[in-house]
Amino acid sequence: MVDFDEQIAEASLRISSIKLSPEKPFQWASGYFMPIYNDNRMNLRYPENRRLITDAFVDIIQRNNIKVEIIAGISTAGIAPAASLAQRLNVPIGITDGKKAEVYSSEWVKTMSAGAVGGDYDLVVSTCPDSIIPGVFVANGLNLPFAYVREKPKTHGTQQQIEGIVKEGDRVLFLDYHKEKGKSYLEKAVEAVVEKGARIIDTISTNTCGGDVTFPDLLEGYHGLLVEDLVSFAGSSIDELNFWRNVSGGVGKGLIINDCVSIFSYGFAESLDRFRQANCNLHSALVYNRLLQTAVKTGAIRQDQQELLIEWRGDYKNWGEKHGFPPVKKESK
Repeated sequence: MVDFDEQIAEASLRISSIKLSPEKPFQWASGYFMPIYNDNRMNLRYPENRRLITDAFVDIIQRNNIKVEIIAGISTAGIAPAASLAQRLNVPIGITDGKKAEVYSSEWVKTMSAGAVGGDYDLVVSTCPDSIIPGVFVANGLNLPFAYVREKPKTHGTQQQIEGIVKEGDRVLFLDYHKEKGKSYLEKAVEAVVEKGARIIDTISTNTCGGDVTFPDLLEGYHGLLVEDLVSFAGSSIDELNFWRNVSGGVGKGLIINDCVSIFSYGFAESLDRFRQANCNLHSALVYNRLLQTAVKTGAIRQDQQELLIEWRGDYKNWGEKHGFPPVKKESK
């Protein structure tokens, strides 16, 4: 039996997509200081990490006998791992902006990405959110790193606009499959990549997505699987769960979703309670306790640091102030 928790923990610590620093904690968007930093999207740079995460998801599905007829990727961070899983299982993938559902068949994505073969590339980059799906399919097919460009830089954290890693000198295949974003978004996205020192070798762009379907009535009764990047307090996860369950406008008229998989979960009591109250099972490829065990085993942290990190998970709201890092209050606008 493969120990996916340990393998993903080791990979995450190795590329610093997860950082543990109890002595110099990180300020989260909430203003609280926390001793852990997580950016699973750094894994997009490494095809072997993407495969490892997909392998872990498939293992979870098989061990728990989860019926999967459609994948629902939580925007935006959950879309890329959801796309890899949908590609592996050869099932449709759905995304939502919270107002409407868009479902893409695996055949549609294959068709849209068919032209992206050959070429001398180091990296596949896409706009988002729609283009992430064919972008991941192409990157997986070519065994290349992947990244995507947000419409605007994030307003918190590192405030980056590019999710994933773009390196100076990268030769880029750039994909844009948007229907409505327009030329200006594409130009700005390309500029963001070029500013990193990368070179755009080829751009595949279209404003038609003829294969996507918005057919909420036909979603009723299908078994879906929710795919999340990171579960902290579960608010966005439960919002999207409720959307897909009620996508056609009424309770019980959407997908049947009883399970959610995530790359990582902190295991906060309130997030686990939210999933229980929503009658949805949360399965995480890597959980907080196993992360700490692996970090100690590999020498990433000391035993005394592990104790501080365990203490934080039990009382995260007061941990920072207790250790000399009071929360920073946000200015009201």
